[in-house]
Amino acid sequence: MKTKLLLSFLLITSYCLLCTAQVPQGLNYQALALDGSGDPIKKNNSLQVKIGILSDTITPVVVWEELHNPVKTNAYGVFNLVIGTGVRQSGSALTFTDIDWTATPLFLKIQIYYQSTWKYMGSAQLWSVPYSMIAGDLEGAVKKIAVVGDNVESDEALFEVKRKDGETMFAVYNHGVRVFMPLDTLSKGKKGGFAIGGFSKAKGTIQDYFVVNPDSIRAYIDTNPAKGTKGGFAIGGFSKAKAGNEEYLRVTRDSTRIYLNDTGSKARKGGFAIGGFDKSKSNIQDFLTVSSDSVRIFIEDNLTKARKGGFAIGGFDKTKGGNASF
Repeated sequence: MKTKLLLSFLLITSYCLLCTAQVPQGLNYQALALDGSGDPIKKNNSLQVKIGILSDTITPVVVWEELHNPVKTNAYGVFNLVIGTGVRQSGSALTFTDIDWTATPLFLKIQIYYQSTWKYMGSAQLWSVPYSMIAGDLEGAVKKIAVVGDNVESDEALFEVKRKDGETMFAVYNHGVRVFMPLDTLSKGKKGGFAIGGFSKAKGTIQDYFVVNPDSIRAYIDTNPAKGTKGGFAIGGFSKAKAGNEEYLRVTRDSTRIYLNDTGSKARKGGFAIGGFDKSKSNIQDFLTVSSDSVRIFIEDNLTKARKGGFAIGGFDKTKGGNASF
């Protein structure tokens, strides 16, 4: 009697990847086996089933092939197995976990050994559900994450971190990186801000290096470096043509230095200024200006109350607490 086997359906169980400590390495599979008369191959019939995963069907390239033996049918001719738990037969992948599920398309090939012969049951393409196995790459430590934009001119964020209410806190764009602080929700204590710091594993302490809050910007410098001169803060620029670096501002424990460009060819460029403005008149008043050709101090000479205006350089004696004008 000619035997005909029919595969009725394929089941891929949806696992809760967030609820398990490890991504299950297997796919649930169920099929119905019928003989040539259309009757079920009934309970306790022993079958051998080969499962193959192919990268092509025209010119078959076997990625993984495994054998399940024995496989028992129930009273209705239905049998179940878990793809990935059989005995490896062949394929480019040495283990089931070595299968590259991103290499699409992939096809599932089924063979059943019944009445002394292997019967080819056909091949079917694997679609979206089995590719949840890719989530296994996120298990444990992630070695590399790449975010690639599709348009360098786009103003949309490449990567965002948002609060529960949808407000963006951190975003990476094609043109820069931005940190957003919720200034309108600071009702208690120190909340909003951005900080760069370090920690000591031995003591479990955290040391801030750079902190931005709504009320201040602070840079913390190590005043007792173990080797050489380390601590400091610098602002500089670079030239793409020459790949050279040029400092504009340097702050160290013993000095603060401002570097001015004295080779400006057009109008007035380099300089440093401290000034104020009058909101009512929108006028800007310089208090201190340092440029390549001069240092200028502007003093208010029309003071109505006490003595305020002026400029002084002085020193002090720690032992006596006296002041000396220089």
